[in-house]
Amino acid sequence: MNNEHVATAAYYIWENEGRPNGMDAEHWNKAQVATLKAKPVAKKKTTVKKTAKKKVTAKKRK
Repeated sequence: MNNEHVATAAYYIWENEGRPNGMDAEHWNKAQVATLKAKPVAKKKTTVKKTAKKKVTAKKRK
């Protein structure tokens, strides 16, 4: 969990609730929970060798 992500989420929660005063701790806690529940986006790992090998194999089949 990154404080920058939590801060951004807290800001949006604050905005969506009409920008109320004095609820910063509640918004921060909500944002922490939301950030913990969010699933990270996994990047697909592909090496150059595998990609090149697939292209060569595909050309040979033709």
